[in-house]
Amino acid sequence: MSGHQEQVISAANKRLGSSQVRYYENLRVTVPEIRGTADDGIKSDPLWSEGGKLSPFVTFYACRPAHSKTEVVLGYDATNLFIGIKAYFADVTKERSGGLEIMLQPSSKHANYRLSLALPCAAKSVKADLGPGFTELDGIEVKSAEADGCYTFNLAIPFNRLHVREIRSGDEWGINIIRHSIGATPASSWAPIRHSYFIDHESYYELRAVVSDEGRFGTIVFGPFHDSVLQVGAMIYVGFTEKVILIESGVDVPDRKSIMLEWISPSGQLQALDRFHISEACDGYKIAFSHPKPLEEGVYKLKLTLQKAEGKAAASSLLCFDRIELIEAGSDALQNTASSRSYSAEAEIVEIVVAPEPASEEVRRLIGLIPDRTGMTFVGTPDKADLWPYQLYDWQDSDPQRMNNVKSTYVYPNARYTENREFTLLNPKGEHVSYPYFEDERGKRFFLSAHIWSRSRAYVLEETDKLATSDPLGAARLLYHFALKYSSYFPVYDYPWLCYPLEKEAGAPYPYWGGLWNRWFYMDLYQLRHLFNAYGKVVRTNAFQVLTEETGVDVRTQIVDQMFLPSVHFVRTYPNMNTNMDFANWIGLAALGKALNEPKYIHEVVERLRAFCSSQFLFDGFWKEVTLSYHKQIMVGIRKVTDELLGWSDPDGYVSPRTGGHIAGLDMEKELYFIKQAERLLDDVAFPNGHALPVTDTWAYDKTETPNLETGSFLLPAAGIVKMTRGIGANQMQTYVTFVPKYGHNHLDPLNLVVFAHGQELLADIGYTHTKYRYATVSTIGHNTVVVDGADMRIDEGLDGGNIEVYTPADRMLQVVRASQLNAYSVTERYDREVWTIGFAEGEAHEAYVLDIFRVAGGNRHEYSLHGNANAESFFRTGQTMRPYGDTMLPAGADYVLPSVESEIGDAGDFYTGYMFIREVCSTAIVDGTYEAELVAKEGEDAERLQLRIFGNAGEGGSELFFGKSPSLKGTRVDRQDTNDLAEQYFVPQLIVRREGEALQSTFVTLLEPVGRNKQAQIRKMEVLRYNDASFGDAVVSIHYGNTTDIVLSSGAANCGQLVFGDIRLQGKMGFIRMEGSRVKQMMLVGGTELAVGQTSLVGAGTLKGWICAVLRRGHNHEANAFIVDIPVSEQFIGSHIIVAHPDGKTHGYLIHAIRPVQTGTLLDICDMDPGFTLSDDGSSEMNYFPHTKWTGKHAFHIDSVVHFVGSG
Repeated sequence: MSGHQEQVISAANKRLGSSQVRYYENLRVTVPEIRGTADDGIKSDPLWSEGGKLSPFVTFYACRPAHSKTEVVLGYDATNLFIGIKAYFADVTKERSGGLEIMLQPSSKHANYRLSLALPCAAKSVKADLGPGFTELDGIEVKSAEADGCYTFNLAIPFNRLHVREIRSGDEWGINIIRHSIGATPASSWAPIRHSYFIDHESYYELRAVVSDEGRFGTIVFGPFHDSVLQVGAMIYVGFTEKVILIESGVDVPDRKSIMLEWISPSGQLQALDRFHISEACDGYKIAFSHPKPLEEGVYKLKLTLQKAEGKAAASSLLCFDRIELIEAGSDALQNTASSRSYSAEAEIVEIVVAPEPASEEVRRLIGLIPDRTGMTFVGTPDKADLWPYQLYDWQDSDPQRMNNVKSTYVYPNARYTENREFTLLNPKGEHVSYPYFEDERGKRFFLSAHIWSRSRAYVLEETDKLATSDPLGAARLLYHFALKYSSYFPVYDYPWLCYPLEKEAGAPYPYWGGLWNRWFYMDLYQLRHLFNAYGKVVRTNAFQVLTEETGVDVRTQIVDQMFLPSVHFVRTYPNMNTNMDFANWIGLAALGKALNEPKYIHEVVERLRAFCSSQFLFDGFWKEVTLSYHKQIMVGIRKVTDELLGWSDPDGYVSPRTGGHIAGLDMEKELYFIKQAERLLDDVAFPNGHALPVTDTWAYDKTETPNLETGSFLLPAAGIVKMTRGIGANQMQTYVTFVPKYGHNHLDPLNLVVFAHGQELLADIGYTHTKYRYATVSTIGHNTVVVDGADMRIDEGLDGGNIEVYTPADRMLQVVRASQLNAYSVTERYDREVWTIGFAEGEAHEAYVLDIFRVAGGNRHEYSLHGNANAESFFRTGQTMRPYGDTMLPAGADYVLPSVESEIGDAGDFYTGYMFIREVCSTAIVDGTYEAELVAKEGEDAERLQLRIFGNAGEGGSELFFGKSPSLKGTRVDRQDTNDLAEQYFVPQLIVRREGEALQSTFVTLLEPVGRNKQAQIRKMEVLRYNDASFGDAVVSIHYGNTTDIVLSSGAANCGQLVFGDIRLQGKMGFIRMEGSRVKQMMLVGGTELAVGQTSLVGAGTLKGWICAVLRRGHNHEANAFIVDIPVSEQFIGSHIIVAHPDGKTHGYLIHAIRPVQTGTLLDICDMDPGFTLSDDGSSEMNYFPHTKWTGKHAFHIDSVVHFVGSG
């Protein structure tokens, strides 16, 4: 920039109270047509002499000049795009292992292509994730050579590989090129890239760079292109949607009609700007304009065109700028205005005066505990190297240089395991810094000293926060000493059995599994909040001034500019991924905003929190990863964020350059009305003892002190959880059927069943673990479901989970659910589960039995699996003779390798890996399809207690019953000790029924009767009644106890079926009959027109079907959450569930609370449950919550009628 330009910008800033927006003019390059021929077919020589040049490259995030020079040239002919790349090495030893990523965005929208090039000596390959929408180009002709510290690539990409038919002059494409050398030097690119990280998979690196997500492409224009370039001198920030461009020109001010301004968002939306004004400026003119709110993350483009005048060519300029740069310019502009000075750091009022005095003994002790290096968390213990390397040491500040192994008597450091290796790095001062470690004979590394540093630093951080209240000068000293040590804090890769430090100057990208202040970057600012809080307390005193006079150093500048702000920038290099951990850094950022009295940080947190809450939850209030542990973590985190923000008000007149808003008396809980509903789920989806339902990655030990035992049965339609209850209070019986979506922390658990009764989880879901048996708990056979063809369910097409088909919590006595999950297996034509909870005719309110009907069609092997009580020493037994089968469920002689760490699955060769976790297996043939079994718990040395009786029917044909045991993780579930040594000690009994045959069809009918302490089992027998006209899936089941016979009828037809057995008739989906002797005592008909036994008949309205005409949402300021349907619906359906089928076949169910006719049909009020989606006038529709599915087509619905008969006497 010339001196004259600087004067122009400075004058404009003074006049406008504003600042310059950093932009890039070099991100539009003309690509010439390369004529002639070349021997290599790539036209290398004319390409390098004539090609359009992409330069310079800038580093990720900071956008500084690249560490090493990269030159790129482009050209084209009728059939190919030619690209030449020269990668120079500033440091050959570091950079020869890198590579390049080429990204192309042809003019056809949403068609992105990518090509990876590896430098020749790369020790590890790199798999890059550059955002959605890329197609990998392979088979491209590339010629390469190395000479004089430079590696050259020349390549030709045929246009037909990019689905481009022809190139015309003036065609514009997007392009970007990345150069990376992970862990050695910062990555760089032509168009700036802000956010990235890498993961070290040991054999290769995974690079995540946010490119297509944020429109991070430059522009190439295929020549010849005749526009001249408009010389833009500066772009000035005036307001959130107001900017000024200074144009350097010796010509007269152009007419407004001759100027065209176009605003292009990161997502590619182009909008012509018509609100602008042109006026004279020094040696040129300025254009003041208004633009749309810049709320998208990424690169914006402003295209300025001066229309062609007589005798002159058109002139244009393309300015590219980041949203981050707009925000920074706006923040600078606010600092330049008089109104901002009232809340600047220099204007704080001293409330408490402290006298100069030497540091106390306690402060000196704490200063001595501040390490000069970043510590590490995942450190194993050399004497027990097979243990999971987490929480193995006890560290005390009273003996800070040592730590005790909690699994042995060893104290570290010790002479036996002396650290015998080291990593040596250079800090920014050029000093060598050592990270010592012990390496055993297997090559495992143990960073013992680094773990002590980690514990010591975490301790002093917390103590600094505490000390700031009682000794602000002492806290100021600690803050200052942390700032002095900060320059030697290196990012660390901190992952189980893969730990190492990296030089700060080696990134970005930095490691995903790592950080500066914590083992995970997600926690960096949360950890640092202790210093932010301490600073906020100290700054209200004169302690910093006292320390500045003592040291001769501007202490506040050292702390803020040399530690706080670089720490924030480190975290900002990572993408905003909206995970279950993001809230932690928001808490820290909010604390920093309050400590510095800086609104920009508060607005950033508010914006992120709003976006997070509106996009990452399911419509029933569940966190998108359907795990109660992470839901709890999220809700606790959000609560902490809202508490941290509560009451914040911006300074008068402040307008955020991030959001365009002003905050006064902030209360995010009022705005985020769903918070309390989401928090209630932690109490609702809990066993009577308070423990969480351990669905997917839920820790079984997680507990609420206030389980909700009054709400009874319910359906969470988006989470895919049905809870059926019997009784209330501590003795409540609960039955869960889950068909959860797979949006993270997944288990392969289609249509899982869990039963809790008499204070015990009798059919257990093992839940979450970090031990080597993680896969055993994740696998399909590790759940209470059906495995098909000896394989896990597939996730690729099962992301959205299963479908609710029928849900009838008819009353406290009788409840039934049917759900399907056909997408679990590609070979199945049917995969559904129907579960009844049926109270006994006589008995206590919490006493009931469960009838499970599981239908599967397709495949050649079906295995029905149940797990017993995982928290007690228990076993299955049967009256049939069981014979030894094998050490595992694998075929005899099959070799297998068990996993040794969490990340491994193990290896069973060509067989199902899940089989090898089931041990001490015995089996017996099921001759007539029926079997009986009991779950028995051991109590003491000799005592046994019956907990569960099982009556099973596997249908006609050969089948086999297996008993075995699999890891129960009782140490994790009960004692919260999630370690490999305890994982080997405890097992849960497992029952498996196997059926085999070609094009197999199975209907597994199983009755489960929980038996309480000091109680006797009631049920004598269960019969599955056979009849000649039965279709697949039809089931007529009789259950006998006392003088009572219960009969359950279930049609296997998808809709209303017909079952006739003797004098029993069902025209409908399901029916229930209770007989006492020969008298009919109770009947229920679901989704049918008739249920009859003898002369007693029950008539129903069948199933109503129709279309959704409109959707009402309180979140859209409608009067209610409701559906308007196209047919009349009578009030008899209040209390029933409407099942909505979306255009893609996904279904959701909603409880109907009220019904009333409206002009366009019938309004069905669903009370507090958000419908979750909206309909548009054009026939499209969209889910308003995660996963934000978009549909085209109509939404159908059905409502099953439910009618009852209760006999007299």
